[in-house]
Amino acid sequence: MPPPDKRLRIAVLRDSPDEGWPSMDNVGVMLCRQLRSNYSAGFEVDEIAPPIPRRARLLHSSNAAFAVDRLLFRFGDYPRVVRRGAAGFDVFHVCDHSYSQLLHDLPGERTVVTCHDIETFRCLLPRERATRGWLFRRMAERILKGMQRAAHITCDSLATRSQLLRLGFSLTDTSVVPLGVDPVFTPGPAPSDSFDLLHVGSTAERKRIDVLLKAFALVRRAEPRARLLRAGGPLTAPQQDLAGRLGIQDAVVTLPFLTVAELADVYRSARAVLMPSSVEGFGFPVVEAMACGTPVIASNILVLREVGGEAALYVPVGDAEALANAALSILALDPDSRAALRARCVAQAAPFTWERFAASMVEIYRRLAGRAAG
Repeated sequence: MPPPDKRLRIAVLRDSPDEGWPSMDNVGVMLCRQLRSNYSAGFEVDEIAPPIPRRARLLHSSNAAFAVDRLLFRFGDYPRVVRRGAAGFDVFHVCDHSYSQLLHDLPGERTVVTCHDIETFRCLLPRERATRGWLFRRMAERILKGMQRAAHITCDSLATRSQLLRLGFSLTDTSVVPLGVDPVFTPGPAPSDSFDLLHVGSTAERKRIDVLLKAFALVRRAEPRARLLRAGGPLTAPQQDLAGRLGIQDAVVTLPFLTVAELADVYRSARAVLMPSSVEGFGFPVVEAMACGTPVIASNILVLREVGGEAALYVPVGDAEALANAALSILALDPDSRAALRARCVAQAAPFTWERFAASMVEIYRRLAGRAAG
């Protein structure tokens, strides 16, 4: 074991902020904030989150150019940063499993990875190989082999851990450490005259924006005052076309970039949050909404049931009619029923704190440092 008076040096390896993934950024930022606030006597924390160098984007500004720069960064620039700066740290924490290629340049026996889902690796499963091209599969293989070098892997949920076990990881080398919620997400007064429904998330296929729009169209037929607020970027062109065909484009409001405090205000103003995803790793919007006292209607998938517990309403994946009916049932609640549901939501979200997340990680850091020293 390291001497009891020795501060352990922890390297927290985060996604590049240029990736534009607020939820992934939040994990590293909130973890480091907790470590510095509550564990500074025992730990010295260094955050590593390099920018993505501009190469292809100097020649052309496009999504394709960014993809080239991102590829060179993930598999070239960031590993070089790690190789140059790895000396002197006791433990390394890769906060996003999709950066596990870094473990090829790290001491695996002193590295922990936080795994949020297995989407990166799905293309390596026999029935999923055709969904991705050769280059993506090669990258996924290198990332997976890197993650297999880690001494320990924490998972956001039991559902993700179960999927990792099916990929060949062991029970002893994995554990469940649920993520936390920013303390700014707190309940406020119940919205009295709002008919706003809210969706928070990207427009990726797995978010099932098609189901969201079809469900909202059904809601609008029954309740013309309803609006659908969207936080997470503009709809894609096909999604905009669908909204137009459904006749709801004027009632779908794409919100601008929001600070965390502004997002909390939006949660509080909504009558319900809709989460029709077919795949999730944790489901931040579920627990954030509940922490604000806002009811949630989610797809009936294991991970969302794990996070939402008995406080959320669940509908089958892809069932727009069921989603619409659930939303209408919440819009029709009387004040007493609404208050009771809000209280259940707040209670369900209460255990999801960054304090608990950091405390669990500290135990793992100490164990890995002790094992390496012994």
